[in-house]
Amino acid sequence: MKKFYLIVVVVSFLSAISIAQENSTPSKVNLGLGMGLDYGGFGGRFTFVPTKNFALFGGFGYNLLGLGYNVGGTYRILPDKRICPTISAMYGYNGVIKISGAWSFEETYYGPTFGVGFEFRPQRKGYWNIELLVPIRSKDYHDDMDAIKDNPSIELKSEPLPIGISVGYHFWL
Repeated sequence: MKKFYLIVVVVSFLSAISIAQENSTPSKVNLGLGMGLDYGGFGGRFTFVPTKNFALFGGFGYNLLGLGYNVGGTYRILPDKRICPTISAMYGYNGVIKISGAWSFEETYYGPTFGVGFEFRPQRKGYWNIELLVPIRSKDYHDDMDAIKDNPSIELKSEPLPIGISVGYHFWL
């Protein structure tokens, strides 16, 4: 939980700095700090925008078990507006099982994930990216979750949600 608070503080600090900077035309690349599958868990995302409506990205971070990554693309529906709706698709980590005290139930799972969201640009130096993500989890993930549920020595207090949320702040480089 301490890592989560640290990330929130860093993102807030960097966004405050960017508000104070002068406006300029954004470049074609940006770097985001955030949390969610497209940031590799808690981490960063590098985005390249070859055209106004399309962006390619790669994200790397800590997924509570180790290194998480995702690569994908985003279609930007209204790229010139302050609030730009987006549709995204990516491949990489989309699930983690970690049970304290049971190392045999620690695994990272990979597969496609699809999302919808928006970019919110309060200033030209950066923007907030918020998405609702739907991971398509593998049969192995579902089989392992079933095995955990059927194991009487493991008390499962809650199951992972079938959707995810991604939030990050991006700086134009």
